[in-house]
Amino acid sequence: MLKVLYMTNSALPNLALLNHLQTGLPVEVCGVVEEITVKTERVSQLFRKKSILKRLDIAAFRLLHRFLPDRAVYDAGSTAAKEIPWLKTSNINDQEVLYFLEKNSPDLVLLKGVSIISGEIIEAAGGKIVNIHSGWLPDYRGVQCGTWPMVNNEFDKIGITFHFVDEGLDTGKIILRKKLDWAIQKEMGQLTFHHQIGYRQFCLIVDSLGQFFEAYSKDTSPVSEQASTPARPYSFLGLSNYLKAMYNLGRYKKQGCPISL
Repeated sequence: MLKVLYMTNSALPNLALLNHLQTGLPVEVCGVVEEITVKTERVSQLFRKKSILKRLDIAAFRLLHRFLPDRAVYDAGSTAAKEIPWLKTSNINDQEVLYFLEKNSPDLVLLKGVSIISGEIIEAAGGKIVNIHSGWLPDYRGVQCGTWPMVNNEFDKIGITFHFVDEGLDTGKIILRKKLDWAIQKEMGQLTFHHQIGYRQFCLIVDSLGQFFEAYSKDTSPVSEQASTPARPYSFLGLSNYLKAMYNLGRYKKQGCPISL
């Protein structure tokens, strides 16, 4: 049985994924590292290296987003999780994380939603670190990569990717990719699509876990489409981006043309 150390943040969907890692899979979760980002640091991440206009654009979207209804249901509670060694940290690359990793000796480190991992952590894990990215690589690196394809009118590039971790941002070799199908996109609401994409990506990740672990255990070669020069990473959405995505979604649904999977 594969011993897995799960590194994640405090987002409800990412914690809920732990329940699925412990259910019906040939793996044992031997530890959890939870990265907790303080509010001031989150604000800094949002606005770092942004112009005043872009900061206002991002802030406007964040304000709107708080009032949009989100009907997604994530179950982050687990009695089994209470028995798993658990480390909370404000820095995923801290020495205490390194010690925790060495102490639990996992066969695989699985990431979801954490900061960029240092070379020291990668080396300590023997390179056996895989990230679950809510986006279609190599085209959509960075954050909020379920919505950015809609901004760019690329509805055939909404999906998820399991990939090895290197010292770049979402640049490691790909193990498995899945696309969000046309029927789901067609059903998404005009205003609430951002929440719905996130939930559907979560469901797609859960449904793909078995296939991922099978591919990983068999040492399946990464897909050939991995680009040697991945596209630039995407940053946080602004209100202008959201409105453009909403407009593109309306047009796309009217066209009635399913994407090629």
